[in-house]
Amino acid sequence: SSSPSERENVFIIDINLLNNKTLQQQDTTNAEDKFFADYPSLGRVDHWPIHGSIFNASTLSKKVRRDFIDTFALWDGDKLPKLLKNLHEYIHGDGNVGGASKNDTIIVLVHCMSGDDRTGEVMGSYAMQYLGYNASEAFKWDTEIALRPPLGPNRLMMQWYCYWLEKKGSPHGSYSSLGCDEMFF
Repeated sequence: SSSPSERENVFIIDINLLNNKTLQQQDTTNAEDKFFADYPSLGRVDHWPIHGSIFNASTLSKKVRRDFIDTFALWDGDKLPKLLKNLHEYIHGDGNVGGASKNDTIIVLVHCMSGDDRTGEVMGSYAMQYLGYNASEAFKWDTEIALRPPLGPNRLMMQWYCYWLEKKGSPHGSYSSLGCDEMFF
């Protein structure tokens, strides 16, 4: 066992994706809040509730889908562009994270209750935007990690985000070949 002075200093950013609709989710969130309130030098909780989408992009005409993509920022309740930008900055930033000291190693934990749906939506979308994955690769990656694919509204929102990335393009290259049409369905 190493002494405290020999241990690496870590600061945990706990990104909680729960929307607290059930008592179990509320209990988990309350426990995390209490832990980091009691031990603020160890990290903090960021609450980013994720809900997904009830609209299936695959069932819409291309024109209607384009109209929805053009207004994505207005109806994206998950705020994925902002959330993923923040996540990327936490992971690859200069370490200037509120609450952390300059010498801390930042550990980012992204989770929901079981790590499948909400976490799958967020991390699959992150993989498409920042890791160079196409839609099939991101979906496969999610499935391999969680042992099942993201389902329902979170699967649908991941597909919408794929279409939004294709439309938006990227300063690092084009997202035009993400394969959103073949994604999931």
